[in-house]
Amino acid sequence: MKREDIVKKKFSRMVMGYSPMQVDAFLDEIVAEFSQNQITQRETVNANDVELARLKAALARITNEHEALQAEVKRLNEENATLRDENHKLMGQLKILAREIQKHRQE
Repeated sequence: MKREDIVKKKFSRMVMGYSPMQVDAFLDEIVAEFSQNQITQRETVNANDVELARLKAALARITNEHEALQAEVKRLNEENATLRDENHKLMGQLKILAREIQKHRQE
């Protein structure tokens, strides 16, 4: 039902009916409340739209941060693997040096 439907509504008159002035006054109250509810509803929708835009922007920012962190984790994992390989090689060289030192001590 639209505001105009309420305003334009006509009632047939009867001898023992309701007071037209009271009916009109009541309809005016309904129209005023209906109008206020529409305003409140529009304000709520606008506020929800603003909040939705804020949340979408926050989601985009967090998604970008997440992707950047994933790339950093990947880079660190690769660096860790390289360092692990280097450490393994150095440990092998250290064992060889330790054996050579032990040989020289025994001579």
